[in-house]
Amino acid sequence: MPNAFLSQMKDNGSYFLYVIIENPDSGGFEFLLNGLIDSNEENFHFFLPESVRNKINPEYKKHSSFWSDKESSNLSFNLSKNEENPDLFLFFSPFLNLNDQFECLLDQIEKVSVIQISRVISFLNANIMTELSPNLLLWLDAVAHFSDVLCFSNRTNENGKAIKKIMERYKDMCYPMETYLIS
Repeated sequence: MPNAFLSQMKDNGSYFLYVIIENPDSGGFEFLLNGLIDSNEENFHFFLPESVRNKINPEYKKHSSFWSDKESSNLSFNLSKNEENPDLFLFFSPFLNLNDQFECLLDQIEKVSVIQISRVISFLNANIMTELSPNLLLWLDAVAHFSDVLCFSNRTNENGKAIKKIMERYKDMCYPMETYLIS
């Protein structure tokens, strides 16, 4: 997600952090990893919740470290292992409160002053959109509130109408975010 303004801001010794929000089986990790590999980018690092460790292919673990997602307060950055000036991707846990994770992230960024939040990118598995419970809609509203980009994966004919309804909802609410359908 290059941005001319952000490119001017980044200097030596600083890190861009992309915050990733996703629900289970949304494919955000695979999508980002494939995009980075296809663009021949090698200077990146993923901070992933411990709960997804067994889903990560061992060959990609060299670009990854894990944080304990038993509590949102366990979020921490170990930048000493990373290459110089990588793009960082922090995956929030879908099992913890979003607000708590953002608060903890802000505390961590204050301690590690070389990190700048670049974008908040959300990946949603479209299969959950067909049956929107009130609790799920509240969670989606919170995700949309924080997001710069909202990506829908696993679109089918069955969930297409529900996706369109959600996209229209946030367009009508004038949320300043981009939306994408990922095939």
